[in-house]
Amino acid sequence: MQLLRHHENRVKVYASAAMSDFPQTQDAAKDRIRKIDDIDNRKALAKINGSTIDYSWLKGASETYQISSDIKDYVITEVPIVTVDFPNRNLHAFPFNEVTYFDPRFGQFVYKTFVGKPTFADHNNKNFVEAKGVHFDSSLRYVPVWDVWKIYVLLGYDRTKDTALARQIEKGQRRSYSMGSWVSYFVNSITGQLSNGSQPLKYPKGTVHSGILSYDNCTGCEYFETSSVQGPADVTAESHQIWYF
Repeated sequence: MQLLRHHENRVKVYASAAMSDFPQTQDAAKDRIRKIDDIDNRKALAKINGSTIDYSWLKGASETYQISSDIKDYVITEVPIVTVDFPNRNLHAFPFNEVTYFDPRFGQFVYKTFVGKPTFADHNNKNFVEAKGVHFDSSLRYVPVWDVWKIYVLLGYDRTKDTALARQIEKGQRRSYSMGSWVSYFVNSITGQLSNGSQPLKYPKGTVHSGILSYDNCTGCEYFETSSVQGPADVTAESHQIWYF
């Protein structure tokens, strides 16, 4: 059955849960602070971690989100926010064929829908003017050591909007992150049934059958935020390197 992607009854999916299993030390963060030297204000380009970022849209985003229009006001960090094809601790997974779908609604790949979206703290995202910053970039990368694909986001937190939060990020006191996504459909990983459909599930999410875990594959997705949190549902969604101007 072909699923219609333009579904009006989309629901929000978050990825935050218990405290992270990763160590959190201030010294580890301080060792990985990097200064951005290559910046072209005239062309609105900056080179961060080997990638050239076009932030020419920041002025418009700053007016909408009520954040700074000056990239020098941001502490920037990179986070492996989604582990593709694997369920997080909320039992939601984002399949490879979903995140690599070029969605005509957005004119870009699903994994790129993070770009330009706001950043928050603790999923306090009901009002976009409460944004703490913005996503500067998003990329999909293969990680050979784990044999997985991951979505990496380049997050900016505005030091003039929430000085205390930005300082905690800089000091390594808050290094865990969690994403939010609009999802049209949840598809059961074992049977392919619609989890949010009218028929009862043969294998409910979270149950194990013949050694196989039942979880939800998300489809019809649009990523709309990333939050600084105390503990992510994807335990690898942590930052260990930041940049500043």
